[in-house]
Amino acid sequence: MTAMTVLILVLVSCIGATSIGFRLLEDARLNTLASQVLQSEMENLRLKNWTQFGALPASAPFTPETTLDSGSFKKFSCVRSITDVRTDMKQVKLTLTWKSMDGRPHTRSYLTYVARDGINDYYYRKF
Repeated sequence: MTAMTVLILVLVSCIGATSIGFRLLEDARLNTLASQVLQSEMENLRLKNWTQFGALPASAPFTPETTLDSGSFKKFSCVRSITDVRTDMKQVKLTLTWKSMDGRPHTRSYLTYVARDGINDYYYRKF
């Protein structure tokens, strides 16, 4: 009887540890996916010239661009905010929010600055 009780306690502990492990794995996977979505959107913004960039709304949701048909992307709420720092410089903040399997809220943000004659402007100049 004692051996059965000890065995049941060990099995219940193993099941609990496995459950926590799967939850941590899911959190890590979604964190990585969120970082990839933010980096992809940031790179898409870097390809725009100043005129295209100025035409973007000050705050708007964006949809992750992906070739994967993954249900994980539906968990994300994505927002792009652009504010004027100076007449020739803008601040861009990309924010993703989502809830984990246990209902805890998560947020990941990227922040950068874009200047009128910035590093990528040479793509659009005519020499």
